[in-house]
Amino acid sequence: MRAKIHHFDWKEQGGYELSLFYPDNETNVRGKTSPKEDRYTSPIIELVPFSKIVQAIQFKTGDPAFAGEMIVEVTMDKKEDGTDVTFFFKNIPAGIRPEDNEKGTISTLQNLARYAEGHNEIDEQVSDGSANAFDEK
Repeated sequence: MRAKIHHFDWKEQGGYELSLFYPDNETNVRGKTSPKEDRYTSPIIELVPFSKIVQAIQFKTGDPAFAGEMIVEVTMDKKEDGTDVTFFFKNIPAGIRPEDNEKGTISTLQNLARYAEGHNEIDEQVSDGSANAFDEK
């Protein structure tokens, strides 16, 4: 999928709005907002830097199967050889099959792991006190 960020304010009580677009060649999909788009807002309920993110996802949809507020809690537990990342979902809309939600979450974690390999500049900056990735600019 391809993503477009419409709004981004990464802080507690902030949040973001995002669209995910299905590839044109995929024919067996049903977007939540339009045939090929899932658009949602995600207020940040709780943000504990490098430890926990809680957000409330609301799809922009006219389909009651995707209505409501889905809570996503992500915890990060730093280990000697990396970081354990855990997702917990609450109130998944009835129109989202649990296996699809799990597949999407696994894909997200795999992409994050690929990106994070070799990108430890945040760890280095935080451990030596030279930067805080969550400071507002």
